[in-house]
Amino acid sequence: MAPSSPAGPVEQHSSVLPVPDEIVLEIAQHLSQKELSALSQASRRLRGLAQQAGLYVRKTVVWNDGTGFRDASLETLEQMIGYATRVNPNINLAIDAIFQVDTPGDETASAFAQAVGVIFNLVQRALPYLASLQLTLPWSLPDDVYTPLCTHPAPRLRSLVIHQWLAPSVPIPQNLFTGEAPVLSRLSLALNDIDPASIWQPVPAFRDVTQLSFAPHGTNHHVRLSQLFPRLKDVKISPLIPPTSTSHKIDISGLTLHSLTLNRAPDLLTDARALKDIPVVALARALGLRGVRPALVLAGFAFDPQPDARALSRAFYAVDVVDRARDVLPPSSFSAAFDPFSNPWDSIRY
Repeated sequence: MAPSSPAGPVEQHSSVLPVPDEIVLEIAQHLSQKELSALSQASRRLRGLAQQAGLYVRKTVVWNDGTGFRDASLETLEQMIGYATRVNPNINLAIDAIFQVDTPGDETASAFAQAVGVIFNLVQRALPYLASLQLTLPWSLPDDVYTPLCTHPAPRLRSLVIHQWLAPSVPIPQNLFTGEAPVLSRLSLALNDIDPASIWQPVPAFRDVTQLSFAPHGTNHHVRLSQLFPRLKDVKISPLIPPTSTSHKIDISGLTLHSLTLNRAPDLLTDARALKDIPVVALARALGLRGVRPALVLAGFAFDPQPDARALSRAFYAVDVVDRARDVLPPSSFSAAFDPFSNPWDSIRY
């Protein structure tokens, strides 16, 4: 006898279970802006989670000493900040402020200072909504230029870029963002001729930075990164001028790094032996060189089939780096048959 069917309709269950918000948010925090944008279009719930993960609306403002602010970018930025303030406080903003000086002079200096003041005051208004900030400042700045950025926390700021390399840099104040930028993890600094007594003091807003791009141009002072950025995991160091003595070098002791990228030989560090404890190290100036495991990437370089003179010179630079690095790194860090013109991707993957 065939089994009887149960009375009434059979309850249907979805084969797809809803993913909890906290798991979606954890995943979303690792997505690119393009991916977050796609996620935000799926539903209102996912749009909110994408915004929590850092989805932002970006505005680039360009000022030139000959033309002033480009197009209507300044007005558009003001409108965006007004919209966030009055209509949608959940929106995240990204501001890229780029200043260009072609004809230095007293008149230009006055116009430049005024334009920087306008932008910094707008950034001050945007701080509650700011997820990303880039400041490209090529010329001398007044000592109090950062004052507007020291009045409020930056609760959503995840990425900060400050580039001042063509003139002596104004010290970054210790009370930047009133010391509060709890999700700031990515920082890029290009600083020139810095006063060690004022700049190499810890900035509390930087305490949770894990990714640092550091270009101390013209800086002739000992810098211990662990005192400034205690939670660093990934570092790129790109000084334009090589260190001249042991007191002018960069100290990475006290950090547990996952990766380190150098644009010069390891002797810019106080102790190059620290490289042996870092899983991924790259020398960015060697053509085609990429970070691989174990300690130093020196098993080969990806050159064109017929390298030109510039490529050859970089190859010999890399070989020189290898010779110096052998003094501080174990033999296991190097290929047994080192050939600077071989293609490393035949045998190396990462």
